[in-house]
Amino acid sequence: DEVQCRAIAAAAASAGVIFAVCQVLRYIPLYNRARALLHGEVPGVDLGRIKMVDHVEPVGHWHWAHSYVRGNWSNAASSTFSFMAKSCHDIDLVANLIGRKALTVVASSTPSEYADPSNQPKEAQGARRCTECPIKNSCPVSAQRVYVDRSLEEGEISWPVDVVVPGLEDMEETARAAAIRQAVSDGPYGRCAWHCSEHDVADNQAALLTFDGGTMAVIKMVAHSQELCDRFTRVYCTKGELELDMASNSLRYRLFGGPTLATPPWSTEQMEVPKTALWRHSGGDYYTAEAFARAVRTRDASAVKTSAADALASHE
Repeated sequence: DEVQCRAIAAAAASAGVIFAVCQVLRYIPLYNRARALLHGEVPGVDLGRIKMVDHVEPVGHWHWAHSYVRGNWSNAASSTFSFMAKSCHDIDLVANLIGRKALTVVASSTPSEYADPSNQPKEAQGARRCTECPIKNSCPVSAQRVYVDRSLEEGEISWPVDVVVPGLEDMEETARAAAIRQAVSDGPYGRCAWHCSEHDVADNQAALLTFDGGTMAVIKMVAHSQELCDRFTRVYCTKGELELDMASNSLRYRLFGGPTLATPPWSTEQMEVPKTALWRHSGGDYYTAEAFARAVRTRDASAVKTSAADALASHE
């Protein structure tokens, strides 16, 4: 609710408290290093003015089925549209990399593959639940594979399995296996992805943004990918270009020109992911929590990278 969000932001500002919104991508060393390179904060590197950003977020095919077909964000009316639900972090990240205010936004989307039951593979023979499906062991989004096999064969009891059966870590192994099988057999996460009647959100969305200063950005959310939320960003500048690859947690950049006409070489930098339980999002979860704790401990709000006002701006 926009009115309530604005009221929260105003109350936080009025009270003078330390307030943080967990836009975790802002805290990743990979993106902080890229921002420093793009804004002339690294000696000897001048990429010039940012003219175009091309950013893609691959959601992951089974992640899409889990969260946006069977799960909490499957219906726009009860949650929000998929681009906001999944890529609000990406809009915030790109705006932060550019460092200017977005002036216009044009968005486009495609209807979801799973919104039409006629798209169900013929080999499924009309099955409504994965446990009854002839292709449950080969379908890429089979609940049998995503939840049962993942937990029982690979020993995974955290996300996404703990969404299907909360409290798995407190169960004995036998009870855990029975609970997962039961949930897939008769719960909402065991439904065939092509037969989730409430599902209506788009599976591919793109937004074209123009920014103050003559910069443009294209942000794409792609549901059907092998990569799981590992963003890829390419930034085109007047004096060079830069690429960020979240999958490898690395970046590279090169400057135009040089003493010869040969293609200039890339300079590559590799980042480290912290060895912690909060490693997700390339360590963004850990660095977000650490920054907030440091801000509270030292009473220094500058440690927080996303205020309520920042979050409101990227969601507008």
